[in-house]
Amino acid sequence: MNPKTKRILFWTIGAVEVVILVFCLIIAILTLQNPHTDIQDATARYNACLADNGPMIAWLQTHQVPFFLLIVLPVFVIFLLDGVYLVIYAVKKPRVISKEDEEALREQARAEARAQILKEMQAEQAKAEEQKEEAPAEEPKEE
Repeated sequence: MNPKTKRILFWTIGAVEVVILVFCLIIAILTLQNPHTDIQDATARYNACLADNGPMIAWLQTHQVPFFLLIVLPVFVIFLLDGVYLVIYAVKKPRVISKEDEEALREQARAEARAQILKEMQAEQAKAEEQKEEAPAEEPKEE
């Protein structure tokens, strides 16, 4: 799949997800605004909800399992799929440099580290020799 098609597909799926999430959020808000919870008779409660909100919202207000299956569960599934996609994207992120370039950089870093260590060792050796020359040789005193 070429990058342009992949980008269009990505944005289309994102737009569809946003539409679904906004739709579910609006329906959930309308459904949860149920002032008729005090009515015990199911038919009377449905008719009261129908008068206030229309047939779809009234049906969802009086039937909790379909509300969960049609509104809440799709939102959870979308969030779960987005999380899985995020993990897959993070794991399969393309390499910025090739393996050959990476190996060349490692070799260069090793060579620079060796040169630095060698330079430090030579400096320490020169300093030690300098200290040996400066320190007078102690002769044992005879009494």
